[in-house]
Amino acid sequence: MNFNIKTLTPVHVGTGIDFQGNVEYLWFSNERQAVVLDDEKALGIIGEENVGHWVSCIEKGESLLTLLQQRHTGLRPEMLARRILQHGAGAIEAQKVLREQLHSANGSPLLPGSSLKGALRTAVWAEKIFQQPELAKNLSNLGESRMDRRSGKERFEFKDNTLAQKVFGKDPNHDVFRLWQIGDAMFQQPTAIYRTEVVNFYRGEYDIKKEITQQIEAIPAGAETQVRWNYNDLLEKRAGKSNLFNRTAEALRPDQLFPAVNKHTKRLLENEIKFWKEDAHSPLVVGTYIDDLERMLAEVDACDAQSFVLRLGWGTGFRTMTGDWHINMTDDDYYDLVAALRPTHDETIQYPKTTRMVAGGTPLGFLKMTLQA
Repeated sequence: MNFNIKTLTPVHVGTGIDFQGNVEYLWFSNERQAVVLDDEKALGIIGEENVGHWVSCIEKGESLLTLLQQRHTGLRPEMLARRILQHGAGAIEAQKVLREQLHSANGSPLLPGSSLKGALRTAVWAEKIFQQPELAKNLSNLGESRMDRRSGKERFEFKDNTLAQKVFGKDPNHDVFRLWQIGDAMFQQPTAIYRTEVVNFYRGEYDIKKEITQQIEAIPAGAETQVRWNYNDLLEKRAGKSNLFNRTAEALRPDQLFPAVNKHTKRLLENEIKFWKEDAHSPLVVGTYIDDLERMLAEVDACDAQSFVLRLGWGTGFRTMTGDWHINMTDDDYYDLVAALRPTHDETIQYPKTTRMVAGGTPLGFLKMTLQA
């Protein structure tokens, strides 16, 4: 099966590499472009005899762009670039680090099949638990008690292994997601640079937490490509005879998976919109965030049987990454989980208490997938 992918908001799946501002990437403010530096091109302009000046810039924390402009009047971004990033949103700070977007070997922006499959897995996981909430209310499914060597006391350690086995299968050989093989999605559109901000609840109000503002390279909204997915019908038939997979495998058939993913995405969107409107009272600091979430909800509602909206990647938040199935736990177990996740915080503080977004309010990570005829 071939799927068309269209990004609805910027999507970032990173490499784990940060580019140093003014050194490894340069911001051309007049052109509103950033360049990931090609060292050979830069050396050709600076000259080998002036490498010492280059090193001195790095040591002093000065901008390499100034030196390059001194060496070549009329310097253009393409004269230095390994790749050029268009301006996405926000006031870019040239000295800040830049989180790199994953690319293929030929330089195409990439969403790996593993990320797509992981997001689908989270959706199936969450919907399964929402259908059978008793799974999350049974403490034996949520971890195990261990003896703390320091205190000598027994404490409960939260783990999802048992729950995962009940949802997907007892081991990798029995894992129902063996039925799906998902390729990497490579885009032809150039990436863009975005300033991302964190809205934090502190001392009774919401505000931008400036010290954790970050800049990312991301696949922009509106980018499109195709990706190949294979559903292994033969394996499903053979597995049915040998009882290889549990009943969750039925939920992976396209006619069931696509509406389930939309149901999952819609539930997360509706809950977040409700939170910001009713609990947080629509603070101005979130900008267009609520409006954009409602726009994503309309995209979900417009899906037919051959399409669905999914959210994935960096900056999408705790609820998206986990599927938010934890709300099916008993209150006591949920409070214990939150305390284990953030032991230094007061238990009365909302969890999670921060939300990341593109400067101005755009949420990260939404894409639409449509099965091609």
